[in-house]
Amino acid sequence: MKNIKIIIVISISFVSAIMLFHIINKINNDKEISHNLRDIPEFRLQRVFKDGYFTNDSLFKNNNSVLIIYFNTECKYCNYQIRYINEQLVKFKDFQVLLVSIEEPDVLKQYFNKNDLLNRDFIYILYDKEMHFERVFGRCPFPTSFIYNSNKELVKIFKGEVKVGTLLKYLNE
Repeated sequence: MKNIKIIIVISISFVSAIMLFHIINKINNDKEISHNLRDIPEFRLQRVFKDGYFTNDSLFKNNNSVLIIYFNTECKYCNYQIRYINEQLVKFKDFQVLLVSIEEPDVLKQYFNKNDLLNRDFIYILYDKEMHFERVFGRCPFPTSFIYNSNKELVKIFKGEVKVGTLLKYLNE
């Protein structure tokens, strides 16, 4: 009986130590990602409607602020977010808007054909085939919006649906 109690105590201690290690590791990883996000991080994502890749070097060509939205076409909040932006699209023409998804390009093409966001030179639909975005920007719920100013500095992160007026307020800072 005494041996069983010792085994239980050792097992609980061992499991607790492993859990603590993982928690500390996650906290440190989150801090590193937060630090790396202060300035636009390096990334490379596949273009959906054009050949090639879109990288962080493709940004800020006209000293524009940048809105990056991580989304999924099956997410109802993402659909609301994209619909709200589409309804007031003219207000976003002075910015670069990146819509990033892990969904296959065929799914994205079908979705954006239906939502008429294709022929805009300031909107980029990007496919994250290798889940690079999550490694660079951290684990994000759908939708998550990142706003960077023309100095390549992070202005704001929004997790979840955001009103267009709020996005524009931070894009104009």
